[in-house]
Amino acid sequence: VEAIKNISTVGLFREYCKLMFNIPGMRARTLTSLLFDQMHNAYLFMTLSINIYLIDVVFTRDEGARAALLIPGQPIATARFLAVAYAVPMVLVHAWDALKTKLDIEGHVRVFLQRSMFRKYLNYAEESRRSVRPAEIQLAITTDSVDLAAGYATLITLSKMCGKMVVLMIFVATQ
Repeated sequence: VEAIKNISTVGLFREYCKLMFNIPGMRARTLTSLLFDQMHNAYLFMTLSINIYLIDVVFTRDEGARAALLIPGQPIATARFLAVAYAVPMVLVHAWDALKTKLDIEGHVRVFLQRSMFRKYLNYAEESRRSVRPAEIQLAITTDSVDLAAGYATLITLSKMCGKMVVLMIFVATQ
């Protein structure tokens, strides 16, 4: 029991993530999610840039700034083009969100953990099985596995948020 208290929580979480990453099929799901979640951040950068461009170039009264119109001499046509450029990627981002629910990373991790815990319990020696109350195993399988799976999925969401912070810092630095 004392040795368990000396285990590094960061190291334990890292090993847990490595285990989940190496579940059959999870590597592709995780990497796909990490990559395509950044579409939200790219879309954010693009929309912020379009908004700044609309204000600084398209809707300005300054004729010097209007020289930078995408469609020269046509502020209305430029605004329409930017409206399409604003809306079309939104469809792609929405499609990714719909596809991500079908990847069900959290569900696959949960099922893996539940199967693993139950299999481990069935492989206990008779003496070990008597020392563990069935309610404890049931709680671990039904509740704790859900929390652990949510932790892995949250780590993926955290990477999306870190990407968002980077995008916002780049945007602020370039403006």
